[in-house]
Amino acid sequence: MNHEVLLVPTDFTSIGDAAVAHAMVSAERINAHVCLLHVVDDKKKIEEAEDRLEKMAEEAMSNSSVSVNYVVSVGNIFDDIGGVADELGAAMIFMGTHGLKGWQFLTGSRALKVITNSHVPFIVVQDSRPSNGYENIVLPIDLSKEDKQKLSSVVEVAKLFNSKVHIIAPKQDDEFLANSLNRNMNFAKKYLEDNGVSFDSYITDGTVDFDESVVLYAKDTNADLIAIINHEDAANALFGSSFEQHLITNEAKIPVMVVNQKIITRVGSAIGT
Repeated sequence: MNHEVLLVPTDFTSIGDAAVAHAMVSAERINAHVCLLHVVDDKKKIEEAEDRLEKMAEEAMSNSSVSVNYVVSVGNIFDDIGGVADELGAAMIFMGTHGLKGWQFLTGSRALKVITNSHVPFIVVQDSRPSNGYENIVLPIDLSKEDKQKLSSVVEVAKLFNSKVHIIAPKQDDEFLANSLNRNMNFAKKYLEDNGVSFDSYITDGTVDFDESVVLYAKDTNADLIAIINHEDAANALFGSSFEQHLITNEAKIPVMVVNQKIITRVGSAIGT
């Protein structure tokens, strides 16, 4: 991935700084550049934003060999983040969220376009800082069909960071649903195995809601990342549902990777995936 770009939208808060930190760790591992983005609603604010971004870039580079540049876009975050990512050919977008309360402004049909219409995966972080990358990734599996495109981003990140993937699925008492879930899990296992990714799997006991089980399992496995698959046909339910919202704003502050159904990622280009 020589000279790939990792895009970091920032609002000049500590949460934005956390997103920058995560991007810097990833960039070091994959020989990428980091580009900081701030969106303003008036051209008069461009100069001030550029000054602040320049200082952020200098600070980020002071302790790293990663090259950091920046761009200011005039518009709104709902339309411009994905557009800038396309223009730059970004491989991934790192974005901060301020927890459940702060995430509310990113719900609804307009905000959903930020992620759903993006051609690259998002890694959404709270105020936790990365250590050595994403060594343990939790992958929730549901009843939706899991295909190669949906799992490719998880495999790419796992290869980059030599991660172990921990598959988790909800308990199903209905025989038909249980069989469907098992097929999906077996597909995911084979795909990971064929790509040389270490993994294990776990089926919940059904005593607590699945979203809570995922967070508890992530804590038990010392997970650095939870991967969510954003199925396009269920897009309207993604961030409106308590399941995804709970994961994105999880109390353990574990970063969440959101991968869209029709994404064709560029993250693994340097490793031949």
